[in-house]
Amino acid sequence: MGKTLITRGIAQGLGIPAGQVSSPTFSLIQAYENHIPVVHVDLYRLENSTAIFQLGLEDYFIPKNIVIIEWADRFIQVLPPDYLHIHLEHGKTETTRSITMRATGPRSTAIVSALRCYTA
Repeated sequence: MGKTLITRGIAQGLGIPAGQVSSPTFSLIQAYENHIPVVHVDLYRLENSTAIFQLGLEDYFIPKNIVIIEWADRFIQVLPPDYLHIHLEHGKTETTRSITMRATGPRSTAIVSALRCYTA
């Protein structure tokens, strides 16, 4: 429902060609090297916390990376304390979506504040 599309948009805004960004459904993690690296993760197929720790996901949680995780709510315990939660919902028509963002710390709060400048 638009998860990979949002990732493509973020990557494209950072200079990564949108055509390079694909869904990590079967590979689980796709990393895109750039001046600000983008790491796209899909946790849908993982069944337990042991599998998530074997991925080494925490190694990607460094300040220079943007880590986008699909289905992160399935493994909330592995997220860093400061993250931006993005919730997508279908809108009133087939072609519309609504996005809700919730910050969990100072860095994610700053991101939400900066984004509000573009929607006003």
